[in-house]
Amino acid sequence: MPLQINKNALKRPLEKMLTECSNAVFIGLAATKDLKDSPEFLMGQDNFQMYSPFFQKMPLDKSKLYFQNWVVKKGVEDLIKGVFSMLIEVVKTIKKVEAIKEIKPTSLEELEGILNDPFSRVDKKSFPNLIDLIKPYLNEEMTYLNEIKSINRIRRCLVHRDGLVTSIDVQEGEENLVLLWRKPEVTYEASGQQKPLGFGALLTGDMPPLNLSFNQKRKEFKLNESIEIDYELFNEIIWTCQLFGDNLIANLDFGQVKK
Repeated sequence: MPLQINKNALKRPLEKMLTECSNAVFIGLAATKDLKDSPEFLMGQDNFQMYSPFFQKMPLDKSKLYFQNWVVKKGVEDLIKGVFSMLIEVVKTIKKVEAIKEIKPTSLEELEGILNDPFSRVDKKSFPNLIDLIKPYLNEEMTYLNEIKSINRIRRCLVHRDGLVTSIDVQEGEENLVLLWRKPEVTYEASGQQKPLGFGALLTGDMPPLNLSFNQKRKEFKLNESIEIDYELFNEIIWTCQLFGDNLIANLDFGQVKK
């Protein structure tokens, strides 16, 4: 009996992270929007923390802006962690399939030994290594790989250089740090043309069919420019990560390996 693999289960690490990130970033930004003063419950007993050496070195408005930038930076970092987690799960599954084909287990114990092997070496693989290991098992090229690579470059700049673009961050052949992503856009046909459905548009029974597309967008950050990502763009990056995961899993084939 052939081994059945639930491919959609391999997306769970990514989808869990996307859910947590979208909610955490939204709540973080919403919570600071109307904050007028430091909440009393954070002050500690007898307001002792008010006298810590770093607490009130920054005006509240500046602290709020700093936090808003920090929470988005942390969100982008975690989104890429989610992508990595999915890729690692896919590669570990590939390793198990390869081991089953090579060993040809003849008992349940042998099969369980392979399936329970953590293949911990995979956890240390780099992003390019993981992609190279997966490519032979895909029916088609990864549609959104360039977007994910660019988001990862943005992530590295945010994490390692606090979002200040340097020459290290710029891809070869480009003058600036480029962010590519997919923006969801809803359109409808009118007079033979596709027209965008405006935000808050009233939908009625007479509306023509709606079309959802994800169009590539591009934004460049110059050298010595600070990366700024608002919640709308962050949410579109989440969509991009989801599209990448859906496309990869849909085209994943554990059968014949292409050389």
